[in-house]
Amino acid sequence: MSRPPSLGYDYETMTEDLNCLMNHLDLHEAALVGFSMGAGELARYLGKYGRDRVTQAVIISGITPYLLKTTENPIGVDGGVFKKIQAGLVADRPAFLTGFFKDFYNVDKLSGNRISEQAVHASWLAAVLASPKGTEDCVGAWQTDFRRLTPY
Repeated sequence: MSRPPSLGYDYETMTEDLNCLMNHLDLHEAALVGFSMGAGELARYLGKYGRDRVTQAVIISGITPYLLKTTENPIGVDGGVFKKIQAGLVADRPAFLTGFFKDFYNVDKLSGNRISEQAVHASWLAAVLASPKGTEDCVGAWQTDFRRLTPY
């Protein structure tokens, strides 16, 4: 498995790491769940390594098949949004992540009812303790096009 790299926050590296973990643990009949960015890793893993070790796969709110708005994908997210996220992470990562998670969890509507302040803080803490370089670079990976993903 890879170590915290200065490069490699992309789906190829993450998929390779998942494959190494599956092999190292000798997992069979695994159920894999990909949420948000993890959906891309799951899709790439299945496309590259097949289903030999996997019996179930679930994608929840995935960024797949393509998140970026283009002429071919008019319902996608404008590229400027990704640049703004990266700029916020560079300028003041902890403050940016505070706002990001408030929006992500829809705190203004769901706080105290469906999401606790502690759950939001736990997500913030995990993100702020993650690699600053990795956090920023993963935003670029969100723009990966999975629509033409074919098995390797």
